[in-house]
Amino acid sequence: MLFERQADLVWGLVASLYMANIALLILNLPMIGIFTRLMMTPTWALMPIVAAVTFVGVYGISNSVFDLEMMVFFGVIGYILRKMDVSLVPLVLGLLLGGDMERNLRRAMSISDGDWSILIASPISITLYVMTVFFLGLSVWLTMRDHKQAQSRTMEG
Repeated sequence: MLFERQADLVWGLVASLYMANIALLILNLPMIGIFTRLMMTPTWALMPIVAAVTFVGVYGISNSVFDLEMMVFFGVIGYILRKMDVSLVPLVLGLLLGGDMERNLRRAMSISDGDWSILIASPISITLYVMTVFFLGLSVWLTMRDHKQAQSRTMEG
């Protein structure tokens, strides 16, 4: 409907996006050398700058010391998890998708009047559960196999 009723607005927006891309291309091409040198900056020098910008950004958005404390708390947890070689991908996926998953579970429970069997009622859901269990088992098996192979190599050498 937007294309039919306000075509000028839509095409004006599309044209402005094209012009913005061209402007960014013109501005960024000469700065490629600066960007590559910036990538060579050592981590020990870059991290304090990133932390300072993060602190300013969090405080600038909310004007709350509590939000700064939460940022530091979760940063420390992330640091500890990284030092323990825990993959952060599942945690990030859980944070990003958790709200939507909870909302959809609540919707499914509402539709089925609280009957949990709706989650395994269709062949598609059963197939997805079986595939999930299979790939989790495969992942555990491959990890254990690789660990045993690495152990046997260290004992031989």
